Amino acid sequence: MSDAARIVEQIAEGLISAEIALAEEQALRGLDMLDEAEIHVHVADSLAASGWGVLREVPYPTPPHPRAARSIRERCDLVLTPRSGQQLIDAVERAAWQEKRSATLFAAIDDTAHHDDGAIDPSEAIWLELKTTGEFVCRDGIGGPNQSYSSELVRGPAADLRKLAADATIERGIAMLILFASDEAVARHDIDRAGHSMLDRGLPLGAVEVATLRIADRIGNRCCCIAGFACARNLLNG
Repeated sequence: MSDAARIVEQIAEGLISAEIALAEEQALRGLDMLDEAEIHVHVADSLAASGWGVLREVPYPTPPHPRAARSIRERCDLVLTPRSGQQLIDAVERAAWQEKRSATLFAAIDDTAHHDDGAIDPSEAIWLELKTTGEFVCRDGIGGPNQSYSSELVRGPAADLRKLAADATIERGIAMLILFASDEAVARHDIDRAGHSMLDRGLPLGAVEVATLRIADRIGNRCCCIAGFACARNLLNG
């Protein structure tokens, strides 16, 4: 099973549990009425429960130039490590440490003492960008058709795929889309349409993995679809 397929299934399992909990609480707000940040929490919790180490808002890897700007780096929504508690080696932070150290009396001393205990290289992690959209949305407390649905369906995942592909350090990247729709047929059709649109734009799209679950109809959506658009780096120069 591919990384994307496994992760999509694990997210689906977590969201099923969240949907059951909302039903038991007789909650007025369903999954499709949560904002993107709240969905991020559910996704992160689902993956952590499946055994991954989950890091949030991680700076994208950048070349280890001593003066690389650290404060303006783009950040990735979620980064998965093989085990809980693992961190990533940050070449920018390491370069900054080495630059600072080179100006001290310790410059001539071997710097092997500076290491990242248990940290892994960014290429060993799985980088996930996450977007949400819905056929029906809640605005100002009122549910109705999403007038921006067609553009959101492609625009967010396409931009995320570009970001993931642009960083040569990232070997495993997935643009995730959590889609809420009136039924499964609509959701799968629209995910397929989004994938074809990305390919038409020349984006390095690999396999597309999809899982669905039923949700209570509160504003018109009865299906939640989790789609993973895998970044295929080998297509960049094809």
